[in-house]
Amino acid sequence: MTQALFTPKEVEFRGIYLSPLLVSVALAIAATWFTCKTLNRYGLADRFESPLLVYLSFVVIYTVLISTLLIPS
Repeated sequence: MTQALFTPKEVEFRGIYLSPLLVSVALAIAATWFTCKTLNRYGLADRFESPLLVYLSFVVIYTVLISTLLIPS
């Protein structure tokens, strides 16, 4: 087998190996916080029936986008 199959898929941060999904979720939560803060600033958050469900949906959408486009595993 080639050596390329055994390359680590973790993200290294100051000597600590992190799962790519953990990094993606952390970035997604930060992006969701920024999005929700922007929605609150312009008064658009009041138009949703369940803001917590919208927050969770944004986290899932951002996690999929970040893990697909920025941090492929």
